[in-house]
Amino acid sequence: MKYFVKSKWGGVAPEIRISDEEDKLLYSLKSKRLITLRNSFVFRDAEDQVKLTSRQRTTLFLPQYNLYEGDDVVAKVGTFEPSKYYVDLNNMPRMEFHMTGLRKKEWTISDKDGVVAVIHPELKKWRWAIEIMPSRDSMHMLACMALLYNEIMQQG
Repeated sequence: MKYFVKSKWGGVAPEIRISDEEDKLLYSLKSKRLITLRNSFVFRDAEDQVKLTSRQRTTLFLPQYNLYEGDDVVAKVGTFEPSKYYVDLNNMPRMEFHMTGLRKKEWTISDKDGVVAVIHPELKKWRWAIEIMPSRDSMHMLACMALLYNEIMQQG
């Protein structure tokens, strides 16, 4: 499925808005604080109900996040070296994060079986698209992709 993301700046902390092709809000990912040593995000649905939370596991230059549903860790997103990211979802093989395309403006997430998701800009509409293969589409996967999108935006 194809999702669209836009960063919204205002208030105390940035917010990432995730919508469908008709521009209907589906989810939002918002940082709990703007200035913090450990980034923490809340993933909410369109009715503003908390679905998932994430917390940064390290305060080093190489971010790693745990994604929680209640008290249970359902995914891990992070890196052990610059520009190489990984996604570990429960009950799925590890997925790697590769930058491709002109000026590295497209990011491909793949596992041993092939492409799982792609994150790329849609310049005409000033937004980014997250395309997740139908067999891997889930709220957990979308939240992981939103965290990766946030890391991409922070790196410029």
